[in-house]
Amino acid sequence: MKVALLQISQQWADIDSNILRAERLFSSVTADLYILPEMWDTGFVVDSDEITPREEDSKALEWMKAKTRERDCAVVGSTLVRVGEEIFNRAYFVSSGEVLGSYDKFHLFAPGGETKYVSKGQRRTIVEWRGVRFLLCICYDLRFPVWCRNRMEGSRPQYDVMLEMACWPTSRMLVWKTLLAARAIENQAIVIGSNRAGTDPYCEYPGMSMCVNSYGEIQDVMGSREGAFVTTLPLGHLEHFRNHFLIFDDADDFEIKNLHRYEKNFINT
Repeated sequence: MKVALLQISQQWADIDSNILRAERLFSSVTADLYILPEMWDTGFVVDSDEITPREEDSKALEWMKAKTRERDCAVVGSTLVRVGEEIFNRAYFVSSGEVLGSYDKFHLFAPGGETKYVSKGQRRTIVEWRGVRFLLCICYDLRFPVWCRNRMEGSRPQYDVMLEMACWPTSRMLVWKTLLAARAIENQAIVIGSNRAGTDPYCEYPGMSMCVNSYGEIQDVMGSREGAFVTTLPLGHLEHFRNHFLIFDDADDFEIKNLHRYEKNFINT
């Protein structure tokens, strides 16, 4: 399965401009799955009450649906949406013009003001597409290993690939690389980190979108500029590793308080 990382240098709060940027990058490569960064259509604009649409009016979501109708592919990315009186940082997994699954960010980034304006999610989301199970995560979630923990679900692990969409700044680039590798190793999974590039009024962003295999090795990594890059998921490597060295039977058992916030949401297609 080929995955395209669309590393956008978002323009601050300019939805139309960012959709055009995404369109240019999308059109430049061919893949099965396209991954966008966190808040790809606005940048990390959390105090965005005036520009945050209701889900049914979201230009970003409509663009994602349109692209998957044009090509036999899926598109994943996060955007702010209004639901009733609340605003969520919501990641969508879209294919064939339909939302197969969505995830509302659970670990909101208080240092960046996100907790003041955005409502917290209530569950994890795992989407199964073309036989591969994907866990959706957004930026700050990466720091919390229990939330990302992989477990056995019947005869197989809950997920194969973790999709991490981020606005991760240059000042914490080492943390970005370290945590992506750590989540891959401890969960015996592939991790895709899709980060933004460029600057906003508050931060500089390093790009460094990458694919990390289940050994924690960086298979492919982008530079710091806006661009698109295609990598192939090392699914054969993952299967071989799990067949010869499956770790989950020896994993510690645990429970999380408020279990309604940790429901598994399998969506098969």
